[in-house]
Amino acid sequence: VYHYLVADPRVGSGVLESQYEQWRLSGRIEWLQALAVVVEEHLVAGRVTGRALAVVLNVTAAIERNYRPLAQTEARLRRALRIFKKLRDQSAETFILDDIGDIERDQGHLDAALRSFQAGLAITRKLAAGSLKETGWQRNLSVSYDRIGDVQIDQGRLDAAIQSFQAALAIRRKLVARDSKNIVWQRDLSISYDRIGDIQFGQRHFGTALRSFQASLTIARKLAARD
Repeated sequence: VYHYLVADPRVGSGVLESQYEQWRLSGRIEWLQALAVVVEEHLVAGRVTGRALAVVLNVTAAIERNYRPLAQTEARLRRALRIFKKLRDQSAETFILDDIGDIERDQGHLDAALRSFQAGLAITRKLAAGSLKETGWQRNLSVSYDRIGDVQIDQGRLDAAIQSFQAALAIRRKLVARDSKNIVWQRDLSISYDRIGDIQFGQRHFGTALRSFQASLTIARKLAARD
């Protein structure tokens, strides 16, 4: 990865993204930290540009998020975002905007977080509309609505939050209708019912809350029966 980033930035950035995801999913924390140290050298020396630079900024920000001040991590992500915008890589933009929104939310900057998530949602909606058969973007769209709903709960805007969760629910219903055997989509749907039920219960709408929780329980039982 280290040499590819300089010798062949296109290949190198792809290898770096792949390696990061593989080690992240397998919980290789120490390996990820070592990877960040290695590619950090390129940042310090100014050896990478363009997409390779954006990927290095994004990956190192993700790895070192728990070890750096959040403001520094956010600055890296915003730098990466500017590059991806110039490259017109909207897919990458959405993920960066979500990461920035998460950091803003952690810092208590709820209005800023909401703007970041809404900007990501707007792009994701376009990408999903342009590829209706691509279920990955449809699921990402539902997750975007969840993120917005979470911030709206933090803001105390429960009516707005339930609308966001219901938008996510509608998408997930359609996905499950396409493939009822998809466990991930089923779990997503169950979570949507739970989140909506929580708000309804908090608003003392006990009848509707009960129906939401029962819908979630029905799905959970079916999933448990498969295990």
